[in-house]
Amino acid sequence: MTILSWKNYKAALEKTLVKAPPDDTPSPRPKDIKIDTRENMKGKWFLPLKGAHFDGHSFIEEAFQGGAIGAFSEIQHKDKLPQELHDKIIFVTDCLLALQKIATYIREQNKETLIFAITGSVGKTSTKNLLASILDETGEKTLLAPKNFNNELGLPLTLLQLEKSHKYAVLEMGARKIGDISFLKKIAKPDINLCLCVGSAHIGTFGSKENIYQGKLEILERTVKEQKNLVLKDDPLLLEKALRIDSNCYTFGTKEGADAQLLDSKFLGKGKGQVTIKLFGRIFSAILSTEHDGLMKNAVAASLLAFLGGVSIEQIKSGLEKFYPTESRFKTIKKTSFTLIDDSYNASLESMKAGIDSVLKAYPAKKITCFLGDMHDLGSFSDDYHFKLAEFCLEKELTSIVTVGEKTSTAFQKIFENTHRETKLFHFNSSQQFIEQTHKLESFGEILYFKGAQCMNLKKIITYFLAL
Repeated sequence: MTILSWKNYKAALEKTLVKAPPDDTPSPRPKDIKIDTRENMKGKWFLPLKGAHFDGHSFIEEAFQGGAIGAFSEIQHKDKLPQELHDKIIFVTDCLLALQKIATYIREQNKETLIFAITGSVGKTSTKNLLASILDETGEKTLLAPKNFNNELGLPLTLLQLEKSHKYAVLEMGARKIGDISFLKKIAKPDINLCLCVGSAHIGTFGSKENIYQGKLEILERTVKEQKNLVLKDDPLLLEKALRIDSNCYTFGTKEGADAQLLDSKFLGKGKGQVTIKLFGRIFSAILSTEHDGLMKNAVAASLLAFLGGVSIEQIKSGLEKFYPTESRFKTIKKTSFTLIDDSYNASLESMKAGIDSVLKAYPAKKITCFLGDMHDLGSFSDDYHFKLAEFCLEKELTSIVTVGEKTSTAFQKIFENTHRETKLFHFNSSQQFIEQTHKLESFGEILYFKGAQCMNLKKIITYFLAL
């Protein structure tokens, strides 16, 4: 368990610290620092954060009422707090910055932990979970970033849980603009870094594809001496840019000459797929619980990460075969009269195309209906990318397409008008509207595939079907 003394906190916080509690006050264990008073606060320390529509400082007294033994506060709020609480509060200039500095200090105190960092427009979480499944086979303790804790708040919160007993830590690094990943790397100082791919996700905030390349490749910047970097060989531009940063980059993908190469992948039915991987000249196969092409490529990346971290090929194979997709990431659910594939976690143009292709490849003789929600964070590219998705689907043998949202509905109606495709189109403004009107519609076929931005709430439709 990581324990920091007040001396440690003062060293970690530096000029961010304004006033610490008396030295005889027990200092907070990093893992006991919480940002949400809805959690069990007994024995915890509350760190308030500011959001677009709230300020956590208004919950400090509530935290103490809930059993908290201490709190952080920005110094300008001191006079608003009861005098009797002052000796239980760490006063700082900025609470988020304080959190980040504590996380950086913890990382520096645990240099023996091998930290993996993963970025990319698509597949970060799946690759993270694949790697974690492999590392489990070593019998060593691994710290795994929960859900999508991959930004300036989530990553430091993850590092607060880091302890000497962790041999490995696996982190995601997300970005919405240039500089985000550089910032995260200075906190985590990862040893082995992976850039999966560069797509259109968050292009609305990045402003251009070129900016996305620049932002994602910040993960290759050197923050530790013996750093190892990995990059996708299948994207020539990505590889070219990566080699300018690190000429010794390791590579993975389907291309000949990659350090980790996907030699073959095939679907076996019943939610299973087989990959054959060539890893530094050694060839092995593994059966995965997935029918998604992208996940099979992610398995290659995870294998290379693990191998460079000292894991044996036997353990890699075993770990891959014990992996199971997490919720809403191409999760196959079989019902009596249909198979539902929940891929509704989020969506970009690339992930939409990959998901649809994977369904068609896995179920070539089945009647397939795709439920497609709007994609978000595309900015001025939104209309163009929704039309590109519609054009892509126009060429596919789909039984039906159900669009949910204004952008997809507009694009698909325009692209499919005056065509002689047999694909049936259904358009709805929201998931709720679909549920209210679905009794008027015919059967949707044998395979139901769901993909769209989280805010489109396709989960509501999925829940409806699973209850049938």
